[in-house]
Amino acid sequence: MGQDVSETDYALIKEKYTQDQATGYRKGDLMGMWELTFDKMDLVAYLNDQPKKSRRPR
Repeated sequence: MGQDVSETDYALIKEKYTQDQATGYRKGDLMGMWELTFDKMDLVAYLNDQPKKSRRPR
């Protein structure tokens, strides 16, 4: 991990995934993002229905 892809592997990737645009990124570059939205009251109700976990260190 952390090394470049070999020329052979890169050629195979380009052949199999011709529409893929996820190339040219550097370490730390943002490749995507998710946004989650939820109803706060529904989340609170769900969390209140869950069994409580111990907060004591193991």
